[in-house]
Amino acid sequence: MNGNQIGYLLKMQALPGRGKELHALVAKVTAESTDVESWIFVSDPSDPDVLLGLEFYKDEAALEAHENSSATDEVRSPIAALIVGGERTLVRPIAASVALDRANGLLPL
Repeated sequence: MNGNQIGYLLKMQALPGRGKELHALVAKVTAESTDVESWIFVSDPSDPDVLLGLEFYKDEAALEAHENSSATDEVRSPIAALIVGGERTLVRPIAASVALDRANGLLPL
C-alpha cells in the first residue's frame, strides 16, 4: 500500500437475513476484479447483515476506470438487489500493519 492509492471505505446493510449472500458476492467479485489492488471486507459480529470494507486502487485514473467499466456495471445490480442501504467514503491510506493484496493470500474465506 502507498499514499498514491485511493479507495473507498464501505458499509453495506443487507436485506434482513441476506448478509451471508452479500458477503459471498462482494468477496467473489472483488477477488475477480483486476482493478482493485488491495482490499479487505469484514463482518460485524453484532449484525451479520452488515458488511464493512476497504478497497484501494493504484491511483485516481485506475479508480475512474473501475467506476466506468462495464464489468463494474454488471455487478452493481446484483449487489444492489441484496442491500437496503450503505455508505461509501473516498479515502487514502496512511499506514497499514500488513500487506492487503492477493500476493499475500487474502482471498475470500
